[in-house]
Amino acid sequence: MRRILPFVTVLVLSVPAFAQTVPSGFTVDSCGGSLTGGTAMAFTPDGRLLVSQQTGAVRIIKAGVVLATPFHTATVENPLGGERELLGIAVDPGFAGNGSVYVHHTAPTPSPHNGVRRLTASPSSSDVSDGTETVIVDLEDLGSSSSHNGGGMAFGSDGKLHVGVGDNVNAANAQSITSRPACREPRSSSCWAPRARWISRSAPTGRSTT
Repeated sequence: MRRILPFVTVLVLSVPAFAQTVPSGFTVDSCGGSLTGGTAMAFTPDGRLLVSQQTGAVRIIKAGVVLATPFHTATVENPLGGERELLGIAVDPGFAGNGSVYVHHTAPTPSPHNGVRRLTASPSSSDVSDGTETVIVDLEDLGSSSSHNGGGMAFGSDGKLHVGVGDNVNAANAQSITSRPACREPRSSSCWAPRARWISRSAPTGRSTT
């Protein structure tokens, strides 16, 4: 874990590797070369690194090398200079058994909107997905701005997937605890948070209008 943070800065931001002074016990490693448009990353249990790119590709860095064939390529809305794109990625805690990877991206149809999809590696050791995209949730259609779409994803200790969804440049939404339900979980009706939600891995599918 101590080796990850310095590496993240070099990879995602594509910043040239300069001499750095790091705390005792830390090292800085260059790995995978340069990837353009990186937005997020997540490790699989076997040490492969999945990197999401703005244009919709999920790349794998394996043994320090970027594999030529993407793990998966999603169709995304990605206007020049905007922030609609493949926004985030998270590996299921049970990946070794189910091969599930979750992505948060801007879908272009029927109207641009953000949503969460489940990708699957079958078997989990495969370096390419099986090509399917299971709809976990579709959020409301986006407004005229292409910015502030969120993207952060992480599994909590409760086993649920937490997703930061942004405010789409609507300042009122950013300050409201009731502008969007924070959970898509049938067993609960009282979980709310500012512009975030959590999703059960067994969550129902379909467009969300709340």
